[in-house]
Amino acid sequence: MEDRRDYLAAVRHRGDVDMTWTIYNGDMAPSNAEENTSDTSLVFSPTAAVPVDKLAILLFQSDNVDTTSADNTSFVTVTDTKSNSWLRAAESQYSAGGALDGVLAGVYYSIISTQIETSDSITVTLTANATSKGAALAAFNRDTSATISVPDKQYQRVAASADYTVTISGLASQEYLFIAHNAMEASTGSTNNVDIDYGGTAGNILQAGGPWGTSGGGAANTAGRGGYRILTATGDTYNRTGNAVADRVTVLAAFKETAAAGGTVVDPIGMSGFFGG
Repeated sequence: MEDRRDYLAAVRHRGDVDMTWTIYNGDMAPSNAEENTSDTSLVFSPTAAVPVDKLAILLFQSDNVDTTSADNTSFVTVTDTKSNSWLRAAESQYSAGGALDGVLAGVYYSIISTQIETSDSITVTLTANATSKGAALAAFNRDTSATISVPDKQYQRVAASADYTVTISGLASQEYLFIAHNAMEASTGSTNNVDIDYGGTAGNILQAGGPWGTSGGGAANTAGRGGYRILTATGDTYNRTGNAVADRVTVLAAFKETAAAGGTVVDPIGMSGFFGG
């Protein structure tokens, strides 16, 4: 009995917990938006309400806004009309040497404190003008007693002659929600396939049909596609061949739930939710 009490005490006070992430409205496409207008923002409304306590994930890509080729940039901010707090999980930009000749991509998130309705709007703001822009919004159920963090994010910035591969490693072993984003300087009709484990036959793609973004040919366009994987591991690799068609930024971010200090054991979230958009 004493051993059992010691075990329960250890579990009750551990910081990292294995929770079951589930997609919210998994049988529907997320909200997505795109435009081909030279300005500093993309504004859109979700196609379905995003309720309180969901983890909202926004993937965004656009033309690069300056000559920087770098990871962990901060060219983008996200807001909504309900004043939820949006954070930058990961952001990277590729430039071939000038503004508007490459691609900027990022993953942003919010723990929704006030429900976002279909009559509300979400605004993605850039630090400088970009013409092609695209975004997708999804949401996940989560353990509402736990905090959300991003313990690691990795990137790859490549020219058109290379496929993509991004690896996260060295994490503590527990369940993670891995979010991946493919962004490229090409039209939505160009090849932009998602890693099979994040989409394809696994069905985890964060958008139905083809990529989101703009079309019409040439470097005036960007296209994005994303997926997710829920996995208990110390990391993961996101890759696929046959995508060497355009300048590209690939982003992989790991989301983690951590129990509150001195927290209690809670049941995993069930599978009865729906998708945010």
